[in-house]
Amino acid sequence: DKARMLAEEEAIKEGGNCDILYNLAVSLHRFSEHAFALRLLDQCKPLFAAKYGELGENMSALYGLMGTVADAMGPHDKALQMHDKALQIQLATHGEQHPSTAISYFNMAGTYTRKWAIL
Repeated sequence: DKARMLAEEEAIKEGGNCDILYNLAVSLHRFSEHAFALRLLDQCKPLFAAKYGELGENMSALYGLMGTVADAMGPHDKALQMHDKALQIQLATHGEQHPSTAISYFNMAGTYTRKWAIL
């Protein structure tokens, strides 16, 4: 309840702190508040892009977390889109052989596994 309250307060601030929103979304996701967490992460996108740049490691982490949260909610197509965005950033910034790129592939594989398991 405290995380939700803090998130609601931060979310209504004009230009809220993207790092606080991100961390609150992580906490909310852990408490299965997936829809609210995804909404906060969506608010983070323009703030993260302005602060860290479109192709930064933080944007990749944001998209990866959005994919993880969306995956927990289902359906999995949005999760795959978010994981793919994270992967494209990793490929552009680190290349194919980087551990962060491997993590993005791993996250996509897990989402595909869950998607195909329910078909």
